[in-house]
Amino acid sequence: MHNLSTLFPSTSSYTLNYGWAALAAGTLLAMGQEDLIADLAHAVLKQTGEDVMAQCSAMRKVREACLKASALVGFPRVSRAVL
Repeated sequence: MHNLSTLFPSTSSYTLNYGWAALAAGTLLAMGQEDLIADLAHAVLKQTGEDVMAQCSAMRKVREACLKASALVGFPRVSRAVL
């Protein structure tokens, strides 16, 4: 999961604001890999370090991506991902 963030330019606001994690969450749900959402969350939290504001911001983006993806992939997949 950590290597996924390297696909985005390090100076991009999308990377700095953890938008890549939201994209990854939506993609994982669409591919039926909702079990990996927890691994994604751990990787993001590890990358943010002790910055609580960055952790909250990143997790909000992941949560929002999961919520929006539910219309496309179905609520059961999303509910399995967040449990």
